[in-house]
Amino acid sequence: DLSLDAVLQRVVELARDLVQARYGALGVFDEEGSIERFLTSGITAQEYALIGAPPQGRGLLGELKKVGHPLRVRDIASHPSSVGFPPGHPPMTSFLGVPISYKGRLLGNLYLTDKQDAPEFGEADSAIVVLFAAEAAVAIENARLHEQVQHLAIETERQRIAREMHDGLAQVLGYVNVKAGAARRLVSLGRMEQAAQELRQLEAAAQEVYVEVREAILGLRTITQGK
Repeated sequence: DLSLDAVLQRVVELARDLVQARYGALGVFDEEGSIERFLTSGITAQEYALIGAPPQGRGLLGELKKVGHPLRVRDIASHPSSVGFPPGHPPMTSFLGVPISYKGRLLGNLYLTDKQDAPEFGEADSAIVVLFAAEAAVAIENARLHEQVQHLAIETERQRIAREMHDGLAQVLGYVNVKAGAARRLVSLGRMEQAAQELRQLEAAAQEVYVEVREAILGLRTITQGK
């Protein structure tokens, strides 16, 4: 699937299913380390709406980000880093969090809560979720590389159009300069008909370059909108 959200949603849902967790979530960080994407599993749309804004990375989520390795907790409320849940948040007890990293860079975190067939998550659960976090890391990195390639292609095309505009305008302005000089000399010699002919050619050149510049600007706008 080419949609990053669709891939990540499947990752968190499969991880939740395999480790028998009641809830799952996956957060993706931006360049500043803030959560830019947050996907959940096991929570209805109505429950999610009651929770409000996505987490800001405090509490256990912040602790996981700080330690940089899988974190298993039997009881969230009793952990020193716990800050509780916002109003409307469903109660949760056991916790398993795994960093999503790619070549040493932290891209996000994968979280599972409320182990359903045991009081807490075990080593085997952690190993499974680590594999899914690696899959998520590849998906995130591929999506970002694809975005960078698109940006590079757009920028290259924009520069090409700009060069063509520059070269075309330089030629037209040189032509206009020659024609204007010729018209001025003909007027000074009283050869008005020939001067008028030069001015008509100038007008035709101006109309032609107007069309070319307009098309180039429309092309630049299309590229910008595509970006």
